[in-house]
Amino acid sequence: METDAKKQAWDRQWRGKILSTCAQHMDPDAGREMGADWAKFLGKLPVGSKILDIGTGNGLLPLIALQVSDAAKKDFEVHGADFADIDPGKALPDYAPHLARVTFHPGCRTENLPFPDQNFEAVLAQHAFEYGDLAKSAVEVARILKRSGKFRFLMHAADSEIIKSNVCKIEQSRYILENVKLFELTREAVKIGEGEALKGALGITASRFEKDLNTGDLNQLLDLLWGAFEQRDNFESDDVFQTWISENQAELAAQKVRIEALMGAALDKAGIKKLEKTFKGLGFEVKTSPVNSKVGGQVGWLMEGEKQ
Repeated sequence: METDAKKQAWDRQWRGKILSTCAQHMDPDAGREMGADWAKFLGKLPVGSKILDIGTGNGLLPLIALQVSDAAKKDFEVHGADFADIDPGKALPDYAPHLARVTFHPGCRTENLPFPDQNFEAVLAQHAFEYGDLAKSAVEVARILKRSGKFRFLMHAADSEIIKSNVCKIEQSRYILENVKLFELTREAVKIGEGEALKGALGITASRFEKDLNTGDLNQLLDLLWGAFEQRDNFESDDVFQTWISENQAELAAQKVRIEALMGAALDKAGIKKLEKTFKGLGFEVKTSPVNSKVGGQVGWLMEGEKQ
């Protein structure tokens, strides 16, 4: 059941019109720098390389790979695999012509990849590889990479700025969903046409978390719920309103599941050393380094390996 909830949470995220979630936690300059680093790595791969992006989402890294391939006439064959039931071309119609050049593999676990042995020159992952069973996933990467094949994984760090900015969001979500039950209060306020109880609960919630590091999404949701009450007559019918409120409630619950998964996946120094040792035991030469943002603070771990 826990796995089902996680899968549904990721399915929901990648149905949205987003190309990447990383940019939500970083400044634009850092995002561009990350893209340039991926392009530099990809530019060193041989002509005709087969590339797999693990946890591809809606295809950010495959799109970068295609850009590099086109610019340098590399003729890459690009694949993207994800645990979620992704459909990037449908989610992002503006990118559809480019995404159609990528072979996507939805519902695909890193611990059990559906590819032949020694099939790829490179395996990539950005904030994705660490979410699975690390030992089993490492064995699969070793299996599908050709000799001299390379992997490059950017992974969440347990003490990173991304983690710190999201810690409080779990408590905010729990409070809204399980304690004050703001969605139920909004339903009742709209039903009876009286919003004093809802207004009071919204104020209490805002005050409770006003000193949190990250309150942007919280305040946006509080404004959204009050706006729904004030504009209640603009809903076409009660069914339309009920669908709207249920959708927002489900999205908050899914966001909570995703953040909890993020917290569980992030690697501390001991965890990254253990993973490095695992890959070395599988015959890889491995290099690991912390990744820091220009504004200060760690944003993740970068691990690169070559199969000997």
